[in-house]
Amino acid sequence: GGGDAAAAGGAAPAWRFSARRYPYFTTALCGYTAGLVGAMVSVRVFDAAQPALFYIVPAMIVPVLAVGYRRGQLRLLWQGLDTQSVSHQL
Repeated sequence: GGGDAAAAGGAAPAWRFSARRYPYFTTALCGYTAGLVGAMVSVRVFDAAQPALFYIVPAMIVPVLAVGYRRGQLRLLWQGLDTQSVSHQL
């Protein structure tokens, strides 16, 4: 299905943070790529279909949360940004 492509929509909240020069979008995009590669490797190794979202979603979420924790911005990341404050940054 198209679920693996739809998972890229999970990077949208990270994109909002990128307007304020936070590295979350880049982190989510790298995680998406790693998850997609992991799903393809799994298909080759096990010679059977695998649910791509099983690999992509954790590969996107865990690094973003880890970066947020390390930067002390986990609460801000969890609560989200005010859209008005973001629009002033663009």
